[in-house]
Amino acid sequence: MTSKAQNIEIQDESLENHLGYQLRRVAVLLQADLTAALKELQLIPTAAAIMLVLANKENIIQVELARMLGLQRTNISPLIVSLEKRGFLSRSNLDGRSQSVQLTAQGLAKIQGIQVQLDRHSKDCFAQLSRAEILNLEEVVKSTQGVLDQKQKNSDDMGVGEQFSYQLLRTSSLAMSKLVKALAPLKLIPGNASAMLTIANNPGVIQSELGRSLGIKRANISTLISELKERKLVSVKSEGRAQLLYLSEAGQVLIKQIEHTFDCHETNCFSHLDEVKIKEAVNSLYSIRQRLVKNKQLRRAGQK
Repeated sequence: MTSKAQNIEIQDESLENHLGYQLRRVAVLLQADLTAALKELQLIPTAAAIMLVLANKENIIQVELARMLGLQRTNISPLIVSLEKRGFLSRSNLDGRSQSVQLTAQGLAKIQGIQVQLDRHSKDCFAQLSRAEILNLEEVVKSTQGVLDQKQKNSDDMGVGEQFSYQLLRTSSLAMSKLVKALAPLKLIPGNASAMLTIANNPGVIQSELGRSLGIKRANISTLISELKERKLVSVKSEGRAQLLYLSEAGQVLIKQIEHTFDCHETNCFSHLDEVKIKEAVNSLYSIRQRLVKNKQLRRAGQK
């Protein structure tokens, strides 16, 4: 006997039509694709970004480097130390308190390899978009960065400005930070808030399908749902091996606040854009998502 839940086609237009949501989904997939692209160089995306900036600007103070890349000072320090140990960069004391960072000859020699891998990555991720779609998305990303980070006006001279993936990741990070703060009063994070919205629009959705729809790994979706159950925000009905999810009464009350928070976040981050630009950007980001999912599947199959 086939359960109704198994025939549910997940509908989450309330999320899919949000530019912020599309940015978050693309960012996760881009990070994974970048990581795979740079693996043979034994670099992670953030380390490669540091080297690209240093190739473009000499003797940057470490604090300024962190600000340019949107990193916490505590997060950039271990990366700097690691790159220094590998001989890719060196540090110099300026005034006893500040340190400047610069690439070594060995680090400069690595830049071409980084750029080759990033060019391949870009072709893999964005080749399906037209020039007009790319230009629109670039304008959306750049203008949104200006709104969300008033201190960061000139990203083109950072060395990563021409690397569109890094610009998308930066914009997503800025928007995500604001969403995390907006959801904090509800004691929610973007992941479980998105899950509740999807459950609200798809009562009886199977837990595994929810995770697949949101791009959340099985182990992580189980933890997420357990946390929502503990707060009595969702209820679970077992049907064979399937776990069917519903909002509880408390969840139905909270969902209105979640919807309001997401709508306000979209307005705060993207109200400088007109509806046409937003719609085109959403469609382009969805196309990139589909491409990145395909790339991920090919990597798993050993074809890339």
